[in-house]
Amino acid sequence: MRDKKTTVIIWVLVVIILLLLGIVLYTLIFRPAFSAYVVKQQTIGYNAGYISFLNNLLAQLQQYGYAQISVGTVRTQQTQQQMQQAQQPASGNAETQSSSQQ
Repeated sequence: MRDKKTTVIIWVLVVIILLLLGIVLYTLIFRPAFSAYVVKQQTIGYNAGYISFLNNLLAQLQQYGYAQISVGTVRTQQTQQQMQQAQQPASGNAETQSSSQQ
């Protein structure tokens, strides 16, 4: 009986030691490695966005001779006119289709 009790106590202590070892490994090795990976991916994403922005800006400069930088949802008068012109042919096609059906 006593031999069985000591075996159970030893196994419980081994499990507790393994749990503590897992916590230490996670705290000292895995979490910093994962954090470094996340920071690296964020830096890559930031750089990709920055490069994309600059490429679009340079393309606008080469094509139009100036660059328009939109801030938020503020639309200039020229942008609103371009949007209205883009919507007019679509509505014109719908009118011709409805008149041809009658």
